[in-house]
Amino acid sequence: MESESYFIIALGQRITFYREKAGLTVSDISGLTGIKTDDIIAYEKGNLSIKVEDFLKIIKALEIDSAKLMEGIELKK
Repeated sequence: MESESYFIIALGQRITFYREKAGLTVSDISGLTGIKTDDIIAYEKGNLSIKVEDFLKIIKALEIDSAKLMEGIELKK
């Protein structure tokens, strides 16, 4: 479970990084994706496992591919 928690937190940090790099707010991403702002905040903080459909919506809104978003994240054993 520890490696899963690490992955969720690291992915959330990457979402935040690319959102801010794109000059977008949480509200902007919510408007582009239809995902509730509270869920986006929870994803970014690593408090909620991201749903696959939301992951796909977010990478589309950020205009990056999944490999770039997950680059450098390794599962700890």
